[in-house]
Amino acid sequence: MPAVESFVDEFLRSVDLVHLSVDLDVLPAAVAPGVSSPAAFGVPLEVVQRVCDIVARSGRLALLDVAELNPKLDFDNRTARTAARLIHRVVTWRAPVD
Repeated sequence: MPAVESFVDEFLRSVDLVHLSVDLDVLPAAVAPGVSSPAAFGVPLEVVQRVCDIVARSGRLALLDVAELNPKLDFDNRTARTAARLIHRVVTWRAPVD
């Protein structure tokens, strides 16, 4: 995780605004089965959540989208719930009040 955090921090310092696009088929199939190309192992949800958290807190987030949900393949709405959780984390984050 430290390498991921360092990469994201360095990237954020180099840009004014960020369009964060979360492609759900990067997640492990056990977490996101409702995609057209499920990943056998994928990127752990914890890593994706951490990246979302860092970007949300950076003050540089201009746009967020979540892609690749296929409701016909999401038999138990697991993928939709995962996507909703990620969106919720980003849009409800509040800066600490001094």
